[in-house]
Amino acid sequence: MFGSVADDWYAEHVVSMPVASDFKKADDLVKDLQQFRTTNSNIDEATMLNIIYRIKNEIVDSSVGMRKLIPDSLERLEDFAERGTAMASLLNRGEQWLKENGMSLVS
Repeated sequence: MFGSVADDWYAEHVVSMPVASDFKKADDLVKDLQQFRTTNSNIDEATMLNIIYRIKNEIVDSSVGMRKLIPDSLERLEDFAERGTAMASLLNRGEQWLKENGMSLVS
């Protein structure tokens, strides 16, 4: 059996993975960045990428989990804003990957 733990447990045990509160904060930030980009269409791609970089590396708190959820490209920014950081950060592995790397639990 597995017990569930709260976000505080991860913070206390220095686990560098996003927790529920990181996803919520990242979703809000990504939506704000996408809205900023839409509202300020005169800002070029390089400037927008610089803004994202600085937010990710200089402004966001020391949460490593939160930093992992901020996209590095404008394409990913749009995707993360549309689907949410939780869904957009999942790896999309297909049937071929499963055949090569999966294991059967049936003996």
